[in-house]
Amino acid sequence: MILRMRLQLESEKTLTQETEHYKAINWNAIEDVVDKATWEKLTEQFWLDTRIPLSNDLDDWRKLSEKERDLVGKVFGGLTLLDTLQGTDGVSAIRPDVRTPHEDAVLSNVSFMEQVHAKSYSSIFSTLNTKTEIEEIFEWTANNPYLQKKAEIIKEVYDNGTPLQKKVASVFLESFLFYSGFFTPLWYLGNNKLPNVAEIIKLIIRDECMAKDQEVLTPKGWVSVADIRPQDLVLQFDKETRRTNFAPVSTISTDFAPKIYQFKSKLGYVDLKCTSNHRLIRKALTSDKLITRPADLTLGSSSYWLHPTEVLPPNSKVEPLSKWEEFYICLSKFGTVVESALSKHLVLSSSKPEVIAKMEDLLESLNITYKEYSYPEGNGTVMRISRFNQFGIEEDKLKSLPKRPLNEVDSKWCLQYLETLFDWVGAKCSDNSYRYCSINKESVDYVQALCSLLGYKTRIREFEARSPFSAEGLVNYSLTILPEGSTSYGAAVARTELEGEQIYGIQVPSGYLVTRSKSGSVVVTGNSVHGTYIGYKFQLAFNELPEKEQEALKEWMYDLLYTLYENEEKYTEELYDEIGWTDEVKTFLRYNANKALMNLGLDPLFPESAEDVNPIIMNGISTGTSNHDFFSQVGNGYLLGQVEAMEDSDYMVGL
Repeated sequence: MILRMRLQLESEKTLTQETEHYKAINWNAIEDVVDKATWEKLTEQFWLDTRIPLSNDLDDWRKLSEKERDLVGKVFGGLTLLDTLQGTDGVSAIRPDVRTPHEDAVLSNVSFMEQVHAKSYSSIFSTLNTKTEIEEIFEWTANNPYLQKKAEIIKEVYDNGTPLQKKVASVFLESFLFYSGFFTPLWYLGNNKLPNVAEIIKLIIRDECMAKDQEVLTPKGWVSVADIRPQDLVLQFDKETRRTNFAPVSTISTDFAPKIYQFKSKLGYVDLKCTSNHRLIRKALTSDKLITRPADLTLGSSSYWLHPTEVLPPNSKVEPLSKWEEFYICLSKFGTVVESALSKHLVLSSSKPEVIAKMEDLLESLNITYKEYSYPEGNGTVMRISRFNQFGIEEDKLKSLPKRPLNEVDSKWCLQYLETLFDWVGAKCSDNSYRYCSINKESVDYVQALCSLLGYKTRIREFEARSPFSAEGLVNYSLTILPEGSTSYGAAVARTELEGEQIYGIQVPSGYLVTRSKSGSVVVTGNSVHGTYIGYKFQLAFNELPEKEQEALKEWMYDLLYTLYENEEKYTEELYDEIGWTDEVKTFLRYNANKALMNLGLDPLFPESAEDVNPIIMNGISTGTSNHDFFSQVGNGYLLGQVEAMEDSDYMVGL
C-alpha cells in the first residue's frame, strides 16, 4: 500500500514537471545544407565489398614475390586496425558535439561505412591468404610499435581531447594516416596488378572534382579553381530557392584524374570539364524537377543545364549606379586619350547625333567642361576635354568598364548597370538576345559575372578583330545574353573523353557552385565532399573561437601533425625499405599531410604537391572506379545485387 502511494506521488510529481519531448529528425527543415548534400553523396556512393570479384586477382597474387605478399598483408592489416578505430571510436567521439540532428545522421552513415571498409579488408584476406597467414597478419598489427603508436595517439585525443581536437584527429586519420597503406594497392594498380583489390581502395577514397581550367565566381571576378584557397568567397547556388550568394570555401582537395569528361553543346552555352562521377544539375523542360545524379542524365535535349533563375535580393544599402560610373561606361566605347607635345586630351567622338546629345547631358551633369568640334559633311562630332585630370578623371580607368566588388552589389544595381551599358554600347539581336563586344577581356568577364548574378544565360566567343584600324592579331570578345525563359542552350550536349589532368574539389555550404569554363560557358555544378565533411564542421566551430584560442589550437594541430609524421616515417621505413619504395611513399605522405591541413582550413606545411608524387599513384587515386561509366552510380565493375525480403528460414543458421 505504501509502495503504491509512493509510486502514485512520484507519477503525479513527474506530470507536473516540465518535460522534454523527444524530437523526430526533419529532413525538410535543414539547418546546414552541407548535411543534406553529404548525406546524398554518401548514399549515392553506397557500396559493399561482396560485389567486387576479388578472386580474379589470385593469378596476380601468386606471381608476387614472398616479400611483396608479406607487404600487402601488413598494409591491409594496418588499414583494418585504423578503420576499426575510426568506425568504433572516431565517430563515437565526435557525435556528442554535433551541431544539428542531420549531422548526427550523417555520422551514423559514416560510422557504418567505416565498418564496411574494415570488413572489406577481411574479404581481401580471406581471398588471398591462408588461415595461418591471416593469424600472423593480425598478430603483427597487434605488436607493431609504430602502428600501435599512431592508433594510441589518435585514440588518446578521441578519449580526452576537446570537441575540436577530436575533429582534428579524425581528419588527420582519414586524410593522412591511411595513405601509407593506400600507396601499395595503388602502385600495383598502376602496374596492372591486383585491380580488384585496388578497386576497393578507390571506392573508399572516391570523390568528385573539376578540371583546373574551370572557374568560379568571386567578389573580384572569375578565378580558376586551382587558385582558390580555403575561406575565399565564391558564388554558390541554392537548389531549393534557386538563388545565389557568396559563401566561404570550407575545404579544397586536389588529385590527378586519368580521365576527364567534357560536356559541350554545339552553340557553346554548355561547356564543362569534370571527373566521371561529378554531380551536375539540370532542369527538366516539362517540370520543375532538378536532376542532380549522373544516372538520371541524358545527352539529348530533354533537360537544360541550370543557371541561377532568381536575382540577388535587393539591398537598400547599395548605392544606385552613379553618373561617374555611367561616364566610364561611355568612355569604354567612345573615349580616347590623345597626346600632343605639350599635353594630353580626352576625346569623345560619335557619328550619331543622339549619342552626342547624351554625352552633352552626361558631361554637364558632372560639371566637366569641354570643346566641341564637328567633322565636315556631317561625319561626326568630337568633344575634347583638356587637362582632364583636374575633373577627377583617372586615366588608368579609361581602359575598361567600372567595377564594384560583386559581393557589394544587389539586383537593382546589376540591372541598372546592364541597362546603362546596353543603352550606350550594347546591341539587341534579331532573336531578342543581347550582345556586348569589347577587346577588353576583363570588361566582358565582368558583364558576364553580373549576368550570372541575375540568372541570365550567357556565352563568350572570341574572334580576330577585322577592322582595318585594328592591330594585327587583336582579339575581340563577344558576350551573348539570352532572353529570359530561353532553353536554346539545352540543345543536344556531346560528351568527350579527354586525357587525365590535375583536378580540384571545392566545398561550399550549399553543395553547388556557379562555374565557368575556359570557353566562357556558365553552368551550376556540384561541389566536392571528399575528405572534407568533418573538416568543414571543424571550421564552423573554429571560426567562432577568439583569436587567442585559435592560435593556441593551430599550434597544437601542427605539433600533433609533426608527431604523427615522425612516427609515420618510421612505419613507412619498416614496411617499404626491403621493397625500395620508402622515398616515394614519404613524398606521398607529405602531400596528403598538406591535404589534411587544407581540409581544416590551414596552410600546407610541406613543399610537396601532386606533381612530386609518382604519377602512377596519382593516376590510381583518381576519383572514378576502374571501369567507371559516367552515367552509373558506381563503376560497372561494381554491380548492386537483387534484394529479396527476409524469410523466417533465413534466421535458422546452423539449425
